[in-house]
Amino acid sequence: MFELNPLDLANAWWQHLLMLVIPGVIGYILGYRKGDSAISDLQVRLSRLDAEVEKCHQSFTLLSVPKPVAVEPDDLKIVEGIGPAIEKLLNEAGIRTFAQLSSTSADSIREILDKGGPRFQVHDPETWPKQASLAASGNWTELKRWQNELDGGRA
Repeated sequence: MFELNPLDLANAWWQHLLMLVIPGVIGYILGYRKGDSAISDLQVRLSRLDAEVEKCHQSFTLLSVPKPVAVEPDDLKIVEGIGPAIEKLLNEAGIRTFAQLSSTSADSIREILDKGGPRFQVHDPETWPKQASLAASGNWTELKRWQNELDGGRA
């Protein structure tokens, strides 16, 4: 085959050691550099993915729906012609504030009263939206003055 010590040197063992160690060191250096570049490539990819995740988080905050704010109901009985039973009917129909009542037509209020039964059909809600408008705007003096002229909520 081949001779490991062709010159019959007494200390040829170190040559054999060098033939094993030098390629090992070169392989280690090359592998370390290649691994180092692979790590840096993965770090770049990871930073890109982090940026995409951040964009997704921002889009979720833009799409989130705000929680509804609870509105304190107004005392609709302040409007002349509305008593506790009619206030309950209006509340069940979704009318809880002066602003809501002021933006509701008298015909719509009549429909709510008609659905309440014959005892509510005798009431005339013609002035209720205007009274509610005055109350919603805080114009209490004018509301009281006008209510003194009304007869049970009727003009």
